[in-house]
Amino acid sequence: MVHRGVSSALVLVLATAWSVSLSVAGLGLMTVIPAQLGLLERFPGLRGPAWLLGVTLLASGHLVFVFFVADRLFPSAVRGLVWWSEVLACIIVIGGSAWLMGRIALWLLGAPVA
Repeated sequence: MVHRGVSSALVLVLATAWSVSLSVAGLGLMTVIPAQLGLLERFPGLRGPAWLLGVTLLASGHLVFVFFVADRLFPSAVRGLVWWSEVLACIIVIGGSAWLMGRIALWLLGAPVA
């Protein structure tokens, strides 16, 4: 049987790696990845969706970190501040995901997506 401290430390390490990977991918999509791959020249309308996907990934990384790492390391943090941080990140993730799914649905239906 695994000791509780070992499993808690494993959750902290894995959640930190997960949140960092989401955040780095989001920052990359917002800044350099589309330009370095030459996607902006071939698809000029990609800048907005790539930026929004980057913001959504960045907020997802923040949400994973707050839920799995910060709440465990700082259980006596100011609940009002933590709550607003989590709600704002959830709104960004849900809104960005919904907008991106709508754009993908329009693209699959053959509608012009500008």
